Amino acid sequence: MNRIRTAALALLCSVCLIPLAQALPTDRDQPIHIDADTADLDQKAGILTYIGNVVIDQGSIHIEAAKAVIYSKNSEVYRVVATGGPAHFQQQPELNKPLVKAQGNSLVYDVSSEKLTITEHARVEQNGSVITGDVINYDIHLATVEAGRRTENSERVKVILQPQNKKPVEQDAE
Repeated sequence: MNRIRTAALALLCSVCLIPLAQALPTDRDQPIHIDADTADLDQKAGILTYIGNVVIDQGSIHIEAAKAVIYSKNSEVYRVVATGGPAHFQQQPELNKPLVKAQGNSLVYDVSSEKLTITEHARVEQNGSVITGDVINYDIHLATVEAGRRTENSERVKVILQPQNKKPVEQDAE
């Protein structure tokens, strides 16, 4: 029985995160590596839950979380939820481009829309530019970011933009 459950878990894992690999064409061809303290599969409900020091890697995609829940229907993943204090996501958008890094207490990836919603102490950064807020929506396919607040009492959005042609400061030679 354990072998069947392990085989079903491995099969579900092999198809779960393939849709996340949209940035680099080679990401989707890479194997998925998942490490966690515990794993639980509810095959009937299509829910795979990892708890404790969860690390998910596939190509340039790297996720770290206290807990990750993967939802699927008819062997198709439709949502991935990573939570922690905070959960981390990173992905290389294109070859020779800096990594996009995101973190928040909750990361929700909607597979069909290719959107990552980051909530509670949300932060997205790339190449020194940073955006923070209560909630950030990152469209992976379009490479767009929208930040806001869930309530009026929430923290305001903050943005730091680095110049495109940033040159290192030269020091005077003595």
